[in-house]
Amino acid sequence: MPQHTNTSMIPLDQIKNLFDVRVELDNDRVLQFVGMYESHVDLPPVRVICLDSEDNKYAYIDGRTRGAALALMGRKEAEAVIVSSDKFSTGELYAEALKSNWGGSKPPSRADITHSIIRMLEAGETPATIRKELNFLPRGSLNAYIATAQGTLTKRKISVALDKISEGELTIEDAASASKIDVSHLRVALKGKNKGFRSRTAQAEHAHTLQLHILHSLQHANLSIGMKVSELLQEVEHGEMSPLLAEKVINSWFEHLRKATLRAADWRQRLKNITSKFNVQEGVG
Repeated sequence: MPQHTNTSMIPLDQIKNLFDVRVELDNDRVLQFVGMYESHVDLPPVRVICLDSEDNKYAYIDGRTRGAALALMGRKEAEAVIVSSDKFSTGELYAEALKSNWGGSKPPSRADITHSIIRMLEAGETPATIRKELNFLPRGSLNAYIATAQGTLTKRKISVALDKISEGELTIEDAASASKIDVSHLRVALKGKNKGFRSRTAQAEHAHTLQLHILHSLQHANLSIGMKVSELLQEVEHGEMSPLLAEKVINSWFEHLRKATLRAADWRQRLKNITSKFNVQEGVG
C-alpha cells in the first residue's frame, strides 16, 4: 500500500463506524475498491479521529468503504490521517463526514443526508446550527431534510417509549417524560392511531414476518446449495470433476458467505449506532 506523508498505519479492528453518513454499506463500491487496491491504484488514506488515546480506538470520518475493502482482502491495517477531535463537537463530526463524502465520486443520497441530520439532531445540534454547518447543500432542500429528520426522530422516540412501556419498565407518563415527547402523542401511538406510525402489535407482527422470511430464505438457499455441493463432491470422487475446479466452486461459496457476514455485521453496527447516542466528550481521549 502506498505511503503518504503525515499518515499512520492503524489496525482495522481499532477503527469503529460511528459517524457514518451512509444508510448502508455499498458492497459494489467495496468490490470496486478491492479491484483498485489489487491493481495498486494510489487511493487516498482514510480519515479518522482518535476516540481513546490509551486504548488506541478510532472512528471513521471518511473512508469506511475503503476500510471495508481492505478488510475483505484480509488486510489488517489501513493507512490513515488522524484528525484532531478537539476541533469538532459530535454534531460537527457528522457534518465533517458528510462534507468529506459530498465531494467524492459517489455523493451521499437523500436518505444518507437525512440520516446524517438525524444523528446531528441527536447530538444536540439545533436546526439553525445544522443549516450553518451544511451550508454546501441547497437551502430549500436542506430545510426539507431537516423537517424529515425531525419527524423521523419523533417516531424513534415514540418507539423507544413504547418499548419501555411494553416491558413494564415505565408508566406512560414516565416514558413520555424520559423520551421528551408529549404524553398525548404517546397515548395516541399506543392505540395505533398515529398517522404513518405502526401500532406495537403491528410492529411485532411485521418483525415476526421478517424473521420467518429470513429463516425460510436461508433454509431454502442452504438446502439447494448443499445438494449442489454434494453432487459436486460425488463427481470429484467418481473422477468426473477436476478437484481444482471443485475447490474454486467451494471457495466462491465461502467468499460469498464472508461478504454476507461483512454486510450483516455492518447492519448490526448501524442498528447500534441508531439506538445509542455517542457522547464524544466521554468517548474521546
